[in-house]
Amino acid sequence: MIKPLEMKYLYEALGLKKNDTVIVTGAGGKTSFCLELCEELKSRNRIIFTTTTKIFLPEVRKNYKICVGNDFLHKTLTENGAYITGKEENEQGKLLPFSLDDIDSFKEKADYLVIEGDGSRMRPLKGWKETEPVFADRTDKTVGVITIKSLGLKVNDENVHRIELFRKISGAKEDEEVTKQHLFNIINAENGLFKGAKGEKILLINQADSEKEFRDALDLAELLEKENLLPDKIIISSLKEKKYYLLFLQEQEKAVKTGAVIMASGFSGRMGKNKLLLKHKGKTFIESTVDKVLECGFDKIILVTSYKEIEQIFASYVKSSNDFLIVTNKNPTFGLSESIKTGLKELGECDICMFFTGDQPGLTLETIKRILSKAGKNKIIIPKYTGKNGMPTVFGSDFFDELMKLEGDSGGRQIMNSHKESIEYVEINDPLEGFDIDTREDYEYFISKI
Repeated sequence: MIKPLEMKYLYEALGLKKNDTVIVTGAGGKTSFCLELCEELKSRNRIIFTTTTKIFLPEVRKNYKICVGNDFLHKTLTENGAYITGKEENEQGKLLPFSLDDIDSFKEKADYLVIEGDGSRMRPLKGWKETEPVFADRTDKTVGVITIKSLGLKVNDENVHRIELFRKISGAKEDEEVTKQHLFNIINAENGLFKGAKGEKILLINQADSEKEFRDALDLAELLEKENLLPDKIIISSLKEKKYYLLFLQEQEKAVKTGAVIMASGFSGRMGKNKLLLKHKGKTFIESTVDKVLECGFDKIILVTSYKEIEQIFASYVKSSNDFLIVTNKNPTFGLSESIKTGLKELGECDICMFFTGDQPGLTLETIKRILSKAGKNKIIIPKYTGKNGMPTVFGSDFFDELMKLEGDSGGRQIMNSHKESIEYVEINDPLEGFDIDTREDYEYFISKI
């Protein structure tokens, strides 16, 4: 059984990391996919969009930095933004590619590199000739795009680019209606959607704009799961509605018992008053944190605090949920380690524990779920906000004994330093999500930015 997890942003669903190169293949929204990535990332990053084959120059050219010609090879990208580039523009208005060596060099120029790796002549289905897709050597992720709207279409020249190759790969007959089995075959064929794929293989089932189309996309994913032929990741998307769903095997999810510890015992010395009681969008910081954590489906949630005011706020939560517990930190002067140990002791048997502070009001539910999705018993998961380590962090049960031996205010850093091979980082591109508020100036800055 597959479970969809809605993600706020496409780059989050993809799990993009700084300096990733993404090759996009297939049909049914490749260019729209690339432009949406540019749109999400361009305000805080330098992102290059190019091709290894030929693509029409996008209609949004006036809103982006269009750089055609060899001058781009020597250009230093000093400003954030989306740079759409090619070696030249032909008579048909198509961008022609730079050499693969030149394209690989773009990795040093920008924060992200997005490449269209094949063409479909604007048709929803295609077959692949021997010379495509064309991959850059340093590809990190291959995104194979198919459109769920192709179900029921006739297999003919109007709908299919290179129909004979498509028929050979999919098993479809001419004028036959496209079925889920045909799409299944296209995804898994040696000469199909992921032909020659490099890096992580990500299937994007696009144009699931209606409830029926979403259900059809899930059915296709479950067919792949049933045959044990899943790519590394599956995303169901509606680029039109900006809806993105990352799919997980529900059996895998249930096998892990999850716990959360929310640490709310700090002294707020630089703020001059309890910062956890400051308000954002009508809620105190600590209420905002707890409410998001409660939505994540943790098996057990422990709120560790030394403040009566905070205990009073959440007294009703304890009465309404057996999974939520407030524990008093009797020794807050012992530092952050005391909150960690107090919470972990009350958690009971869990496979993983996610540790939260209460002063990250910008943290989103989608980011929490994304970090949690990476967790495992033998892993430490750390979010990076524009390159800087932050919270919440996740520790697998393999590290609980060491956590219980912590002293002072350094948190889990010494354990992280001792187990670097177990660390997995999750890149979060919005620095406001990781912004912790320690002073009145921090608070005013945060409020001014949202």
